[in-house]
Amino acid sequence: ADAAADGYFLPPILDPLDSPHGSPVHKVWFYRGSPQFQIFIFVVTALFDVLFGIGFHCQISSIMLWLLMNGLQNRSPHLADGSDLYMRNMLLWCTVCPIGRVWSYDALSKRRGMARAASIHKKDDDYNQGSISNIRNAKGRNDQSKAFIIESIGSLGCTLQIGLMYYGAVYRRFAGRMWMWPDLTAVYYVMNNGFASRQWAADLIRGHPQLSRYTTGAAMIAELTCPAACLLAPCDGKSWRHIFAILLMLFHLSLFACMRLFNWQFMSILCCIIFIPTGVWDRLTAEVSKNQEETSNKILGGKVRKFFSSFFLFYMVYNFCGERQWIAKHDNGDIGEFLRFNQNWLMYGPDVSRTTMAALITGKVQQSGSQNDSSTDSNVEPRRLDILRAIRNNDWGSNSEIDHSTYMFMRHEETPNDMAARFPSWRWEVSLKDWVKERVKPKKHTPARRSQRLGHVLCAAANDARKGNPEKIIQVELAFWSMRTVDFGRATTEHRFDRLRDDLIIEVEC
Repeated sequence: ADAAADGYFLPPILDPLDSPHGSPVHKVWFYRGSPQFQIFIFVVTALFDVLFGIGFHCQISSIMLWLLMNGLQNRSPHLADGSDLYMRNMLLWCTVCPIGRVWSYDALSKRRGMARAASIHKKDDDYNQGSISNIRNAKGRNDQSKAFIIESIGSLGCTLQIGLMYYGAVYRRFAGRMWMWPDLTAVYYVMNNGFASRQWAADLIRGHPQLSRYTTGAAMIAELTCPAACLLAPCDGKSWRHIFAILLMLFHLSLFACMRLFNWQFMSILCCIIFIPTGVWDRLTAEVSKNQEETSNKILGGKVRKFFSSFFLFYMVYNFCGERQWIAKHDNGDIGEFLRFNQNWLMYGPDVSRTTMAALITGKVQQSGSQNDSSTDSNVEPRRLDILRAIRNNDWGSNSEIDHSTYMFMRHEETPNDMAARFPSWRWEVSLKDWVKERVKPKKHTPARRSQRLGHVLCAAANDARKGNPEKIIQVELAFWSMRTVDFGRATTEHRFDRLRDDLIIEVEC
């Protein structure tokens, strides 16, 4: 968001034109505007999030939530990862599924309305023996029927989306060697790459490298078999589909124990709980069946939903095949890009990158008694504020400061083994990793220019947090460098990476 005129808000990190979304509709949809506008959008999004959560007018609240979440995520594309795309896609499918039929305010309100109608027409034998009896009989027939078939196109697309997410990632891996026999070293390089890995898991794999071969094979088997079993299992009350949904949940829990990617694992587990077990769709199908006499008055709305769900299902499969280059993408992916409804699932494929990024962001502390912000006593080496540590611990004081010798070691010699733990959150790690990529769109918004803006924001944030402290931050330095994971089986606790080069060094005067 742009800086407010009264100076209450911090300056913006991104240039207003620094966005990959250049279409006129996206410029309106993903408009950043002022901080006050952003606060308003956040409040409205939170409101529709609550309405969607309790099932209040699900058709409207799901559409509005999808539009608002799409806007929030794409205003700051550097903060996003594949889990945000997964969330958007599942929300889009929710807009065309009858999710408000059960366990919602809408369903409760409808049942109360039917109860009131029954009490008003209690003496009407035709009503009592007709509608209500038919509803009960329909429910009895559904309970006794052999199967509840998932007939909704939207529900088919929703469950199929889960499977395509896994298979889109797995398919790319067949083009590499790390995930395949006899190499099976992918998990070793994932844990030692540094990105989002937890220290205990990395130490375990370094100490027992052969263990990574078994875990690599197990991960491939789980991602190949469990989604297929979930989709192909019988869709009736005796279905064993939930067994494989539980296995997928355990798989993602193990990933969360090893990696700091909460959003990915949370979204995947949530989808396994809600959208895979057939009990959910059984209830929805039963409710749709017993309320057919009500939905007959909404033929137009049903046809509109069917049209859009059919289009989304077709385009999802078409875009998935196009991303794998099985067919030509005649629209060049523009429809999916316009809706932000894509099927480009990566997740460490075809091979795990052996190069990772380290970052050190420090602020130069003005020495006591210095009158000039840009100079210090030449006989005293300046102290530095470790800004990542300050943000992570919410402590901008002396506990986050480092002396000059520590700074020089971290800046020129250290290859941090626990880089993921130094970031305030995984969002910071995702954004800064993307920050220093060489290819930037639009090209004029280079990593150096972005880092300049980030430096000014950190200057303002640091000095605002250090109010009352005469030793202000007079300069922010952003240093990024590349490291390469050592070969399989050679990593130790002390030697996990080989330092390659300095990618980007930016100094910003406050």
